[in-house]
Amino acid sequence: MSFLFRAGLAFSSLLAPVLTLPTNTSTGPESVNVSWLGRTPSYNSGTTFGLPWGEGRFYPNSTHFSLSDGTPLQSWVTSYWRDGSVKWTGHAIAESDSVHDQYVVTASAGSMHSSQSPGLQVSDSGEAYAIDTGEMTVTFPKTGDALVSEIRSSAGKVLGQNGRLVLHSQSGVVEDPQDKANSSIDYFNFQSNIDNVTVSDKGPVRALITVRGSHQVLDSGSHDDWLPFVVRFYLYANSKAIRIVHSLVYDGDANEDFISGVGLRFDVPLEGEELYNRHIRLAGLEGGLLNEAVKGLTGLRRDPGEEVRNAQFEGEKTPAVDTWDTRVSSRLQYIPSWNDYSLDQLSPDGFTLKKRTEAGQSWVKIPGSTRSGGLAYLGGATVGGLAVGLRDFWKRYPTGLDVRNAASDMGELTVWIYNAAAEPLDLRPYHDEMGLDTYEEQLDALEITYEDWEPGFATPFGIARTSELFIYAFDQTPTQEHLSELTEHTNYPPVLHAEPEYIHQTQALGNYWDLPSNAGGLAAKIE
Repeated sequence: MSFLFRAGLAFSSLLAPVLTLPTNTSTGPESVNVSWLGRTPSYNSGTTFGLPWGEGRFYPNSTHFSLSDGTPLQSWVTSYWRDGSVKWTGHAIAESDSVHDQYVVTASAGSMHSSQSPGLQVSDSGEAYAIDTGEMTVTFPKTGDALVSEIRSSAGKVLGQNGRLVLHSQSGVVEDPQDKANSSIDYFNFQSNIDNVTVSDKGPVRALITVRGSHQVLDSGSHDDWLPFVVRFYLYANSKAIRIVHSLVYDGDANEDFISGVGLRFDVPLEGEELYNRHIRLAGLEGGLLNEAVKGLTGLRRDPGEEVRNAQFEGEKTPAVDTWDTRVSSRLQYIPSWNDYSLDQLSPDGFTLKKRTEAGQSWVKIPGSTRSGGLAYLGGATVGGLAVGLRDFWKRYPTGLDVRNAASDMGELTVWIYNAAAEPLDLRPYHDEMGLDTYEEQLDALEITYEDWEPGFATPFGIARTSELFIYAFDQTPTQEHLSELTEHTNYPPVLHAEPEYIHQTQALGNYWDLPSNAGGLAAKIE
């Protein structure tokens, strides 16, 4: 037997334990408690969380994960130990009528399939994917400009449509206000153009739609497609909410491509809804809301009746017009209809509000406040509508919320990730080369500043920004309390986690860390 042959046998014998994946060799089921980070939420639109497992405990394809109370659970493996056993798993639970303080996840012998299928369905027509959560069906085209072509409730109402990205840019900035009259700046409008759509995690609890594309110029403008995007849509069974993760990569020239607006826009069907039954809600400070109707019936010289006023204020359908005070019902045509609303958070210290009856008329300023919750609703008491929200809205200023065409058959709802009302985003470096032409000069500059400037470093090309948004669909205008609840949900999405003691025990994050000690003294006070 040759040396090489014997060496090969020895080497293969060393690999055998690694290459052969055993079946489940654990001593029995294992249960892990997971609880909410912070207080138990009053509302959960569907949640994904991860769990670690000790080495050698469980193996893929021979382990079943379930929740002790029978709540539907979707499970998948995200990483492995070197012996092939499960190291980390991902889990998803659907929206439910009640939210428990904690859940118990049990791993036991069985096949890796999701428990208690609640029936989220994914279909492919060839031209689009349709996700049916049981509460709504959302359609994602594979081509075109609309990332979401339609959101339809289980009752058959179209609650939103033509969801697309909008982008504004300009070729320069005015350095001095007096130069505006002689400016030769070009302005461009863009919208999303889809390159690719994929579906993953097609389980009974959660589905993930990923849309990739870039922004295409409109109005016969002359500009290359640019700013590639990746937008991920997370949908859960039994839910009328969509979590959106939007990522944008800058691939322009900082001296010629100035972003002046980035937004997500939906059309909201309002046909057939009386103007006084159409509602606008804009989140203000600490759960407060601007609460208005397109045609307001309160604050008039004549009172339509308490029942009418209360219904409109609560977002409910008003009583029949023939029951109103005739001094109001006979003069409805004289009451202004507010078509457009804007909330602009241009600094972390304050937001402004304004509204107008139509384009070409002046804006009426509304008292603002400090930090908006970043959620807007447009819809009607009978036709329903949409709410959109941006997480960390005031922290990511300049941001904004726009309602347009609320008095028409097709309203428009926009959440601005970068507000078009703000000054353009200037990504140029804040100084020139400063004579740092040689390595010796660059090294010497470090003796006075920390910047470490080098040629080619002062470019924004390739930087990215990720934002998290939520879409909420309704068959009718929701209560103010629920919209305040959704504002909280948007900014602080519920998170499930295992206890630190369990995570430490599994050593899935290594053994170089330890649990904090709070055994008396200052440590106990801090903990």
